[in-house]
Amino acid sequence: MSKDFHDKPFDDATKTKLELYQKYVEEWLPVFIKYKIKNINIFDFFLRSRSR
Repeated sequence: MSKDFHDKPFDDATKTKLELYQKYVEEWLPVFIKYKIKNINIFDFFLRSRSR
C-alpha cells in the first residue's frame, strides 16, 4: 500500500478519537500483560467510515 494517509493534518474529531483510543489502550494493556497473555489483538473499534 503506497498511499500516504497522513498527507493532511488531523482534524479535531480525529485528534479526539486518537486521544480516547490512547487512554483506552493505556488502561487495558497492563491487564493483559499482568496475566501474561501471549497474544494480544488490538482492534480500533473507534473507527468511523468516511463514506456517506
